[in-house]
Amino acid sequence: MKQVRVAAGMLSAAMLVGIPGTLKAAATDLPVASTDPGVVYAVTKGDKVKVTADSLNVRKSADNKSDIVGLLHKGDVCTITDTKQDSRGVTWGKLDGNKGWINLDFTDAASTFQSYDVKVTAGSLNVRQSANSSSKVLSTLKKGDKVTIVAEQKDAKGNSWGQISGSNGWIFLKYTSKSGDGTGSFAEYSVKVTANSLNIRKSADKSSMIQGTLKKNETVTIVAEQKDSRGITWGKLSNGKGWINLNFTTKSGEKAADTFTEYNVKVTAASLNIRKSADKSSAVQGILNKNDVVTIVAEQKDSRGVTWGKLSNGKGWISLLFATKTNDAAGSTFKAYSVQVTADTLNIRKSASNTGTVVGFLKKGNIFTIVAEQKDSRGVTWGKLGNGDGWINLNFTKKV
Repeated sequence: MKQVRVAAGMLSAAMLVGIPGTLKAAATDLPVASTDPGVVYAVTKGDKVKVTADSLNVRKSADNKSDIVGLLHKGDVCTITDTKQDSRGVTWGKLDGNKGWINLDFTDAASTFQSYDVKVTAGSLNVRQSANSSSKVLSTLKKGDKVTIVAEQKDAKGNSWGQISGSNGWIFLKYTSKSGDGTGSFAEYSVKVTANSLNIRKSADKSSMIQGTLKKNETVTIVAEQKDSRGITWGKLSNGKGWINLNFTTKSGEKAADTFTEYNVKVTAASLNIRKSADKSSAVQGILNKNDVVTIVAEQKDSRGVTWGKLSNGKGWISLLFATKTNDAAGSTFKAYSVQVTADTLNIRKSASNTGTVVGFLKKGNIFTIVAEQKDSRGVTWGKLGNGDGWINLNFTKKV
């Protein structure tokens, strides 16, 4: 066992200064000179420690000249998996998950704290960087959310705050109640990554430290959800490696506890773009026509809150604003019908618009089959000819 001396007066250590691309250290992990021998406690592998400095550097190796790879704040609780003394005799602790090393002179024992679960009772509850109401908001919890508390701390007014498991954040415990069913009541589910690569972050925030990466089509299990300050929902990975932005995933039936139930929809718009991803700015990969029936195998909301559906044939996503659920079989298409031309002559155009290139014409009395319909910007309905010649304005025809 390593004996660690905690020197008095170290809580006023200077904060870190951030420089783009690097982190620059103040004196938070340098030797502390003191005539007070401080409190002596033992740290062994697997012990939890609590940060006592205002901020504490996480370094790549057990040396105060090593690269800084992260930052902890006062009150943060972490697990030590190994200890090592440097050339100065300072004992360093290795953080769980190979996240780096910290100077144990700036920590205190935290192994006696018994974690517990709480449920949020307020309409919304801020997760803050430290245990006081003036610190930075990292994310937000909503009423009914359940989280595990791994440490407690009182602020200057005597109010109790709790640190959330898997995060450096703190919540005001006045707006929670102890939960008997715990966070285990969360219905775990699996998601598949839709982005080419997706960062795994330490906490549910895009500014949090990156701890790994997932590749497109990888499937992982989500054991908790949390919204950040922008309202984006993050999912906690079951392997404990961190959090991912769920906007870049779809629910997967491969391992999910709440498998997505496939259903069919019928297109209600004259035509509907099939896009590469669930976003209107994504590349168009195809088009569906009015009354086409397709199967939806996954849903995803975009940044505007619009729900998109993933097609079972793998061709892409459609906006479900322009489709309705149906009992019709998938693959059902537009029901063709015949029309007779009522104008003396009627142009055949390359596209469904009066500005489309004229590619031919029909004479009064001619009968043709319509295999698709589409409205133009003026609301005029055009019909696609069954012979593939083009489109005609249906205002100058009658059904036969």
